[in-house]
Amino acid sequence: DLEAFQSTLGLLDDEQSMIRSSSLWSGYMNLVAFLIVFRTSQSYSRFWEGCSWIYRMRAEWYDGTSAMAAYCQHSSSSAEDIARFKHTLVRLVSILHAVCLAEIEDITHLSRHDQGREIKGLSFEVIDAGALDTETLKAMSSCSQKPLLVFQWIQAYIVSEIKSGLLSVPPPILTRAFQEFASGMLAYHEVTKIAEVPYPFPYSQICNFLLFMHTFISPLLVLGWTSTAATAF
Repeated sequence: DLEAFQSTLGLLDDEQSMIRSSSLWSGYMNLVAFLIVFRTSQSYSRFWEGCSWIYRMRAEWYDGTSAMAAYCQHSSSSAEDIARFKHTLVRLVSILHAVCLAEIEDITHLSRHDQGREIKGLSFEVIDAGALDTETLKAMSSCSQKPLLVFQWIQAYIVSEIKSGLLSVPPPILTRAFQEFASGMLAYHEVTKIAEVPYPFPYSQICNFLLFMHTFISPLLVLGWTSTAATAF
């Protein structure tokens, strides 16, 4: 009201007033600047960390698939069985990468309350998914944890081919491929952690509150160093 505004103007005329204290104003500005810079740096680091984990996920699965294909070079199985193993493994890994990206996108939309938005990851092109049997595709489409299901299929499929004798390399060498697939899944879970865990709510609200205060207090404080009220705004 008018009395409150006149009281504020009276404080501005008082040289001993707290509002006219430059040290108080500079301390408040330093606090706001620190919180904004810290929040921005944390957001930037989270962004690049997520990108790095996604690229690592893809690289690990590519290395594991490439190693499995190389292990078949001296296999005693028929050329038809070797080609079937390679083609099936590549299809499963392609589907795994697509469903992981779709799951990450879905988590991001749920955190933003965009449940009705279309998931673009589900429309990504994969390598000949139609060659898989109908029961496999139905089981994947009805599963709520598609990445975990497809990853388990890949591991079980590799183990079955070890028993059949198609993968006849020494176990220490074969273990390396399993480690690369596991490292890819670890990268996937690191990305989901970033997508699921939002920025701390109390910290973000404190920053918003201080910015809100800064918006309304700054013009009043600037009045102490200006001749007219218009220049303060």
